[in-house]
Amino acid sequence: QKDLHECTITDISWSLLKEIVREMVGPSNFEERGTAIKLPYFNGGLKEVLNKIVNSWNDLEVYSPNPRLPSFAEHIEKERNAFYKGSQASQVNLFHNHSIPRSLEKEIHNKVERALKSLSKENIDANYHMKTITLPYEPGSGATTLCRRILWNRRKDYRCAVVKAITSSTDYQIDKLQSIGYDDRNFNYSLPVLVLVDNFPERDVRLLTEHIMKRQTKCVVLATLPIAKSAT
Repeated sequence: QKDLHECTITDISWSLLKEIVREMVGPSNFEERGTAIKLPYFNGGLKEVLNKIVNSWNDLEVYSPNPRLPSFAEHIEKERNAFYKGSQASQVNLFHNHSIPRSLEKEIHNKVERALKSLSKENIDANYHMKTITLPYEPGSGATTLCRRILWNRRKDYRCAVVKAITSSTDYQIDKLQSIGYDDRNFNYSLPVLVLVDNFPERDVRLLTEHIMKRQTKCVVLATLPIAKSAT
């Protein structure tokens, strides 16, 4: 920040210079001290959480309500072309509607919404803090994009994240995402978190859900399950 202030470049605004540097070094490495992102809070509000905390959850890709995404046309076109060639849908793709709705999207969305609302009550059964929705799919059918679209569309109302890796810390990070910002007085009103567990071995998914249940984290897990192609 100090070095940038000392730069003098003709006809380049301060905001544009910051954006150029941010593009060069990556958004996770260019965060001004004390900056925060906002996560959904109860009663439709938003709660600020420090970037350094969110970025420390290495196993998760958090979908914030107001993400700071690259705005350069060149970068957007690069992300679009990568998606059309088979890469997983990024937040840039989702923001610019590079994907199209799938026939199952409404049905899965309704299941997810019912699960989220059932865990949003003040008093819930201690044995049912977590709900799992499993989507069987054939490889190449677009299930990953469908699920990411659902998370993207719910990110302003619930805390949403894609699980990037399953490690011994993943359940802890999911628990922190769900609980951070609440205190003892209002924790019973805290919102559930929605996470996507996609393209992982079934055994790893089962262990993760068991650990989430042990923590009694209010969580809806949207999981994909590959199935073998058949003649029918």
